[in-house]
Amino acid sequence: MTKKIYNKPYLVILFLGILLRVIWVVLIKTQPISDFLWYHELALSIVSNNGYRIKGCLTAYEPIGYPAFLALIYYIFGVNIVFPKIANAIFSGISMFFLYLISRRYISEKAGIICTLFIALLPVNIIYTSVLSTEILFTTLYLILTYLIFKRSKKRVINIIMGVILGILALTKPYMLVYPVVILAMQFLFKGKISKTLINNFCVITLSMIIIILPWTIRNYIVFDKFIPVSTNGGYNLYVNNNPYANGGWQDPFKFPNSPMLKYKFPDKDFWDEIKVDEEGKKLAVEWILDNPGKFVKLGFVKLKRVFIIHDSGYWSIKKLQGDIEFPYTTQLSLLNSKIHNFTFALVIIYILSLIIKILRKRRILYVHKVILLNILFYVAVTFVFEGQPRYLFPLWPFYAMIVGYLITKACSKMTKYLNEKSLLKIIS
Repeated sequence: MTKKIYNKPYLVILFLGILLRVIWVVLIKTQPISDFLWYHELALSIVSNNGYRIKGCLTAYEPIGYPAFLALIYYIFGVNIVFPKIANAIFSGISMFFLYLISRRYISEKAGIICTLFIALLPVNIIYTSVLSTEILFTTLYLILTYLIFKRSKKRVINIIMGVILGILALTKPYMLVYPVVILAMQFLFKGKISKTLINNFCVITLSMIIIILPWTIRNYIVFDKFIPVSTNGGYNLYVNNNPYANGGWQDPFKFPNSPMLKYKFPDKDFWDEIKVDEEGKKLAVEWILDNPGKFVKLGFVKLKRVFIIHDSGYWSIKKLQGDIEFPYTTQLSLLNSKIHNFTFALVIIYILSLIIKILRKRRILYVHKVILLNILFYVAVTFVFEGQPRYLFPLWPFYAMIVGYLITKACSKMTKYLNEKSLLKIIS
């Protein structure tokens, strides 16, 4: 397989994709802001042997996964934000490699080329290379995990590796704690039944994930005297996005009218009692959902709109540049992202409708389509409950690329068949 890959146009596409990302990093000197600045500061705290602190407080608010990754880079290469950006370019290349492996094997060779080219040239994928965010690292690991899911290996070591990757993913984005259930569903859809092998795989993957997370959970218990598997921001985010003032996106919960959280904010720091906020947030959010099921459902669709329909303008990559330089092509970049997003979203809708029609007609659906659909549904569920931000779509773009590659190759195949039949009819007549 490796020899074949080396002889394909894929290598040219891979080189082009990495080159475009390196050029972006060199030319666009994005400075970290918001959550991304916190990741950087948490990494500095680790490197300085000061513990995992933000604003001087020992914390578990931000999951440790990405700050630990930054700290490792800073420890090896020095504290300079250019090094994580270079790592982003490298991980983008790895991501394209596994996308190609998946799509060429489970769709077609041509689809593999189209998928990889699509991601290589995708502006929103390129511009995040200069952002100190979880998106690229997470998506790369997510694709490697997906590749292993497709292999459906019975070897225990493969399932252990999947669990390890899943543990790192959960330490980066806590909602991945429930992903073993999604993997079980995928394997069930392939086998068509729950077997002893499936249960064994599920147990090995889950246990391996827990083992990776366990040291951090123990640390949290020692620091906070409370069981905190990954993060204390679950209640915070749940409340921000499920309350009388929620609008589907992030808001400052301490600025809500008569905010119940305000009493937990430290007066001398831009931080808060994260344990109390987490507990209170979960309680208030659940109460609001149970008392307002109709509003919760309506708000859920607003969140879905913000993630799946509203395009990512590239805000985080160009908002703050070194030297307070203003990015000169903000409007053009946003327009380009909008056009590509709308085109892709239309293809995704066509794809999903075609699968629904096949299901209704009881036609066979390839396993690859079941995996793509389940991953989309997983993100629909997460978004529906929590927050809607355009950048949260990032991990689904490789799956969107598979859809684009599949539909284009399908359309080309039908067109070629139609033209050949038309030529044959001319010859016969």
